[in-house]
Amino acid sequence: MKFKIDKLDIYIRSIYILLLSVSFMLREKMSFIYTILMFIVIVDLIYIFIKTYRENNYDFKLIGLIFLFLFTHFITAVLNYENNLFKNLMEIPFMFSYIFIFLIYYKSNIDKLFTIYAYFIEIISFIVSTITFLIISSRIVIIFKAKNNHEYFWGVFKERVWPLLNPNTMVIICYISIVLALVLINRNKLKKNLFLKFNIILQFIFLLLQQSRAGFLSFFIMGVLYILYVYEKDISIYKKIINIKLFLLIFISLIFVVNLGVNSILNSDLYKVNTIVKLNKYIDKKKNITEKKQVVVSKKNDNAKYDIDIKKKEVKTDRVRVSFNDFTTNGRSNIWRIAIKMTSNKLFFGYGLKNVEQNYKKFYSKDVVKESLSNLNFHNIFISVLVVGGITNLIIFTLIICYLSYKFILYLKHGKEYDIKLIILLFFGIMLCQLFESIVLYTVSFVSVLFWSIVGYIMYSINDK
Repeated sequence: MKFKIDKLDIYIRSIYILLLSVSFMLREKMSFIYTILMFIVIVDLIYIFIKTYRENNYDFKLIGLIFLFLFTHFITAVLNYENNLFKNLMEIPFMFSYIFIFLIYYKSNIDKLFTIYAYFIEIISFIVSTITFLIISSRIVIIFKAKNNHEYFWGVFKERVWPLLNPNTMVIICYISIVLALVLINRNKLKKNLFLKFNIILQFIFLLLQQSRAGFLSFFIMGVLYILYVYEKDISIYKKIINIKLFLLIFISLIFVVNLGVNSILNSDLYKVNTIVKLNKYIDKKKNITEKKQVVVSKKNDNAKYDIDIKKKEVKTDRVRVSFNDFTTNGRSNIWRIAIKMTSNKLFFGYGLKNVEQNYKKFYSKDVVKESLSNLNFHNIFISVLVVGGITNLIIFTLIICYLSYKFILYLKHGKEYDIKLIILLFFGIMLCQLFESIVLYTVSFVSVLFWSIVGYIMYSINDK
């Protein structure tokens, strides 16, 4: 009987993880199915925890912190009961389901589940990268217009390669795919697997093309940690410093050469966008309006009507003036400063997840909201947590990240398993990127689900292997 339950658990979690990974495309249209599956997963997780809490070495300190984090969201929802009480309450079990997706487990199937997910990531990253290169070579730009009027680009847009996702997000997916491919090759003795080897090369090239400073910085820090704690751990610190300098030199040179070459081509007459495909099909339930697909064939100069120079743009609101001239953070520092000002009205417990967007207009202009604040992304995970749940929630979340960092650094120093050390590097890379993005909480996406899956799998590996 236990074997059948284990097998059913793999099916349930695999389906849920895969659906969550593409939720930005499906969740609005399949909300009922997501809700039903969410409660099935929660029941499954509770049942497994009851059955295994004595035999598994669960980290109850971490579990306690996460429950406290979720409880503060409950308090926030109750304190803001006049606005979206039910929706705010429903987000709590939803967060529980994807945060604990790997933190509660059967020992007999968690390795298999993680392997399935790793192969899924390899396939998805390969498909996205390949299609993007085909779109670029075909000189096509595809523009997707989401329900909130936010636009996603696929192809060359504003002289930058857009892979449908935000370039910062795509960089994370690239180095996740690279690391997990190395893990799969090492763990399963797949040194002759040409697909995984080719995908490592493809994802590295794709990473270099994204022009994401946050992504490059996090990838570099991962490389530094690899040199310090994983690669030839017993060599002298002097040799490690030399290796770090060499890695920095090679990495910067590759970024410079690749982007210089690509930009030279994109800015020359050799490359002109021939076709712009606008996919605007969505339904606005409030206005009862359906916009249909439009296909527009144009020359490159027609692309200029979408070419908004954000760095030179200034927006005024009743209370705050937002300038995007900040080159180092692309306007993020202003967004952070205003977000902190926004939080001062609800300092201790915040606005509540579903109440933030309706308060945007009091502090930001419509253009800023449309271009920079979609899906509760304040471009810093700690700022997002502060606005949603207040200073109380921020303190608890910071404790969770600090506790995980402490545990993982200890394993990097004293642990023995090479694969787990590689996966730990992903945690630090993603978290560093979260200083400039906000995609591991609140916005359920490929990266957020993968982040918490990585956390859970590492904790299992440290405590139970």
